Amino acid sequence: MATVTVFVHSLDTRSERRFDLAAPLHKIKVRSIARLDYSTLFGCAADRVALAAQERIEIITGIPSSSQQIGLYRTEEDTQPLCILDNDERPLGFYGVVDWQVLKVGFTGNLMTEDTDSCHRGCA
Repeated sequence: MATVTVFVHSLDTRSERRFDLAAPLHKIKVRSIARLDYSTLFGCAADRVALAAQERIEIITGIPSSSQQIGLYRTEEDTQPLCILDNDERPLGFYGVVDWQVLKVGFTGNLMTEDTDSCHRGCA
C-alpha cells in the first residue's frame, strides 16, 4: 500500500495526514467509522497507517463530502492550485500527489439547509 503524507487545510483547520494513493477520492472524502480490534491497536506499522487513513477529510474539516472542493497545492503559500481534485472515482494517486503537498478544502454548499426561524417560533 503506497501512502502519501500531506497537509489538509480548510478555513478552520490545519492537519498533517497520511492517505492511501490507491484509494478513490470519494473514500477519502467521506466520514468513516474505523472498526477497532486488538490486531489494529497492537499490530504492525501497516495496521497503524490503515487506522490513520480512517481519519477522512470530512472528519478533519467538518465539511460534508458533498460540499467539498479540494485543490492540490505545492506549498501552503501558493495561491494557484496545481489541480482541482474533481473526480470522486479517481484514486488520489491519479492527481500526482506527493509527500508534503497541501490539500486545501473549500466549502461549496450552504450549511443553513433549514428555516432556523421556525425552530424558535415555539419558544415564545
